[in-house]
Amino acid sequence: MKFFLYALTIFVFSNPVASAAESECKYKKEFIDADLRCKGDGDCMFPRFEGLTSYEGDFNDYMDCVDWKTRKIIENNKDESTSSKEGEFYVNRGIERLDSGDREGAMSDFSEAINLQYMLFVNYRNRAVVKSQLNDYKGAILDLSKSIDIKPSAQSYILRGKIKRRLGDVYGACYDWEDAVQKRLFGIYFWERSELYSYCMNLYAGGEWSSGIGRFVDGNINQRWKNFNTYNNNGIRKLKAADYAGALTQFLKAKELYPRDPRVNSNIGDVKIKLKDYSGAISSYNKAIEIFPTNPYYWFDRSSLKKETGDIKGSCNDYNKAISLADKELRDIFLRSDSKKYCNLQPKGT
Repeated sequence: MKFFLYALTIFVFSNPVASAAESECKYKKEFIDADLRCKGDGDCMFPRFEGLTSYEGDFNDYMDCVDWKTRKIIENNKDESTSSKEGEFYVNRGIERLDSGDREGAMSDFSEAINLQYMLFVNYRNRAVVKSQLNDYKGAILDLSKSIDIKPSAQSYILRGKIKRRLGDVYGACYDWEDAVQKRLFGIYFWERSELYSYCMNLYAGGEWSSGIGRFVDGNINQRWKNFNTYNNNGIRKLKAADYAGALTQFLKAKELYPRDPRVNSNIGDVKIKLKDYSGAISSYNKAIEIFPTNPYYWFDRSSLKKETGDIKGSCNDYNKAISLADKELRDIFLRSDSKKYCNLQPKGT
């Protein structure tokens, strides 16, 4: 038995060209992961598969496929090792070129690194840095989004948020930074003491936030912000408890304090759906999208509502917009919804 397995090993690694190796390995799908199965009495049986009618056929095809698989693994490992080394070369040279001010050269090197290692998230982030320096902000956002899809990182979220802020998507910027905190990529302690947090608080409440004292400098704004959050949180609790009328009252009080807060407008849309006020819900979602047009949730929620009201084309347009704005984690959730199947079934031009 030991001699037989030894002979099998010698055959596998010494036979450079198997009878089926250069074609396709006729039954490779079945054989690739197959192992020898030995009975307790010491007799070895080779797996039998569809299309094989003899023991010899089992053995010969099995040996061909084992050899094919072995050489494929060796070839793939060589390819991956070579790509990795070449990718590191282009990354290192790209960084040197960027440091020396050769942005175009750095762009070329980082792009080549992506071609060699397209699933390495940091390569996209490196290229995004160069694109932002070349004022290609939309291109930088696309690269950072790809980096986040592959592996979310605080650096990618922070940089994408800063670029969004530069482009005027101020709510989108804060959304990115807060998302990084929620995913625990960025510590809450450092977040609340950062310039980014102060910026978002100033945006939301319309006043100067002081990280040193943990409040707004203007006492009136500080109180108004507290009241807003109290009403909004009360509304959320009442909505969860199915007290829809009570929730609407709370949300409307919050909106009186901050009428352009996109979250409270979206919340009003949610509760109006429960109250069957569909036109009112559409108006609230429209307002939320007007204020924060890059929030994928708002588009998805409005898509669901339009579907219920029979606006099929509008529903699918909103759904596709939500998909285009979402990162991979959220996009996968949207893609598992009924809307994907529903919209895919709609005839073009509907």
